[in-house]
Amino acid sequence: MQRLLMNSPSLNPGKPPFILNHSASHISLLEDGWHIDYLARFKPELTNGLTAEALRESYRQHSDQQRLAARGQHYHSIATSLAALPAAISRAITQAKTAQELDDLYFTFEHAANLNTLSFSPDNILINLLQTVTDLDQTLSALEAQYAPELNPGQLQAILHQHLAWQLSLKLGLRQTLRDTLQQDGMIQVTQGIATGKMPTQYQQWLDQQTTLVQVSDEQLLNLLQGQRQQWLLLRLTLPTSHETQVIEQLIQCTAPPATSPSAQAWLQQKLTHIWATELLPSLQLQILMERKQQAIARGLTMQMRHLAALFLQAPLGKKPVLGIIPGLRSGIKIAAIDSAGQLRHHTTLYPHAPQNAWKKSKKTLLNIIQMAQIHHIAVGYGAGLKETDRFLCEWIHEHPEQNVHKIQVTDFNLKQHLEGMRLNAADDLGILQAASVARRVQDPLIELVSYPAPVFTTHPTLSELCAQNFEQSFKYMVSDCVAQVPLDLNQAPAAALQYVPGLNHTLAKCIVAYREQQGKLNCIADLMQIPEMSEMAYVQAAAYLRLENSQHPLNNATIPPAPFQKLPTALGEPEPSSAQVSAVLKPLHKPLQDERGYLQLPNFNTQLKGLNDVTKEMMLEGVITNITSFGAFVNIGIHEQALLHVSHLPAHFNGDPNQLKVGDVIKARVIQINVERKRINLSLNTNTQRPKTTSKSATQHTKQPHKKQPSKKSFDKNDAMASAFADAFAKATN
Repeated sequence: MQRLLMNSPSLNPGKPPFILNHSASHISLLEDGWHIDYLARFKPELTNGLTAEALRESYRQHSDQQRLAARGQHYHSIATSLAALPAAISRAITQAKTAQELDDLYFTFEHAANLNTLSFSPDNILINLLQTVTDLDQTLSALEAQYAPELNPGQLQAILHQHLAWQLSLKLGLRQTLRDTLQQDGMIQVTQGIATGKMPTQYQQWLDQQTTLVQVSDEQLLNLLQGQRQQWLLLRLTLPTSHETQVIEQLIQCTAPPATSPSAQAWLQQKLTHIWATELLPSLQLQILMERKQQAIARGLTMQMRHLAALFLQAPLGKKPVLGIIPGLRSGIKIAAIDSAGQLRHHTTLYPHAPQNAWKKSKKTLLNIIQMAQIHHIAVGYGAGLKETDRFLCEWIHEHPEQNVHKIQVTDFNLKQHLEGMRLNAADDLGILQAASVARRVQDPLIELVSYPAPVFTTHPTLSELCAQNFEQSFKYMVSDCVAQVPLDLNQAPAAALQYVPGLNHTLAKCIVAYREQQGKLNCIADLMQIPEMSEMAYVQAAAYLRLENSQHPLNNATIPPAPFQKLPTALGEPEPSSAQVSAVLKPLHKPLQDERGYLQLPNFNTQLKGLNDVTKEMMLEGVITNITSFGAFVNIGIHEQALLHVSHLPAHFNGDPNQLKVGDVIKARVIQINVERKRINLSLNTNTQRPKTTSKSATQHTKQPHKKQPSKKSFDKNDAMASAFADAFAKATN
């Protein structure tokens, strides 16, 4: 029976795919190859005004419906071949709304197939057995003797076991009730797996522990499942004894007829307990953990893509020269200067730290390159010796205020493996390539980041390993949405960015770049049709997102696709064109394509601050957000030490959510605490008269009951202490 189901269409369980009313028009357009963002932005009459996100969800649900229907047909064909299967099961298959409902019906197939070949009715035997008042063993022996030609000794017990399990599987809704009980009251029991060697630390803390399933967070669950996948851990769902007793009683009530003797009752309870432990519980555990895993992955991917989208859409510095720096100690500080077009012009390695200790020489070399390349912005990536390099740069900037140089911290990611394939020859220094990439990240984050492969951005190793395929797909959607929001210059955009433009793909993007190299710059977007591989559908969509700077034709820098302008002469050539037609034509021409990202805002650092000792309490400082965590945000205030803006010191309208902040945001905050010994600075966005907003559940209860005692100052000090501990961990991680 299991082999019959191996080829059934796969579907994510648990989620009903019947939320939106799918329009046949936009579904067929998407299947024909039209891009979601193009339809949402330029064809609202065909999509009922749905957004791109709603269209994508609609198409996903449509695909789920198709897979659900295919699986239902597969199951129904199996059901019709089993004579023992009641008609109610066939009806339930056709009426199933989720894949989980279909999976619950699978167990009726399994047991019906095993009972389908019997020449007698196990139901009659079970009735006689449960209603017997004599010795149960004697009754079983007599029944086995009666069917001796067909049954081997002891086989009747197994048949009755399967028949009881089949009876339970016919109770529609029973598995859902048991699943709800496990989800609400179930405990995760963790024991050691079969893997040998030293167990990783993140798994050791879970050994021989029992935790309520509802109390396990998404990240903890993914960590546990990863441990089980690597065979370090073994997970098992259990119920408290009292709840398990209630489950067995519920199973007894689902069997017919009721047992009439103590021995029959004991036999029935023993059989049902065995069925619960060996069949129902393992299958329900698999379903529950799989559903929780998919939910955790979906939420984790959504959050990760949201942060990555904010990173991709950071405001660019623009076409200005930038100096990229990759910190280093013994290997030196790698620096690369790029011009306004992003081309590498100067590069070298500085050795201000041990063992060379060329502190003064490094400062002089840095000054020469900055003056030669006319640099006013330094982009600093992450690497070994970040603190020492940052101290070196801060000292240099303070010594040369006349150069008007601003330092920008850039999230670097792990680019070594990616840049290895970009080497033109073996002599290329990976550190220099990395520094140049960091500099381009400041010039235009989107154009540089789209050239990185998706694995570079897997900041959550457990999540990416458990769902590599989902991550790749979500990453593709995220990048496509980001590129659709930024008009690209057709003559300057690289193939890595062009491939995400609606209507284009990797092949067409490479053809466009090759055409530019052979024919020179394009004078009109319509020149795209000169490329043999370019179809009319691809051109109509892509032209709406591309522009040509300083073009003499206004349509090359307009906010509308070219399709409406094909009818322009006819529309304006009518005897009396309506004012609405004229307005529809002229309005987009007065609204050229604009980069909604704006331009990079640089904080106005306090130039009098040389270090931590110059910072005083209640001082108002301007800084830039460099990192966002669940407990707050880290802020660069222009000195070596990073300041912490704890979630408890956000204004009330943030509702305790630090994700409303974005990396690169410039803020003005008040210094509320300085710990010179631990080199920590705590900031607040609240004014002097505002109390910090507490975000815990208990604090919400205090708000609802004002007669209770309010949290004391000591509790806020505790928040600061915990924040400082997290800050220590972050500082070590970035070193």
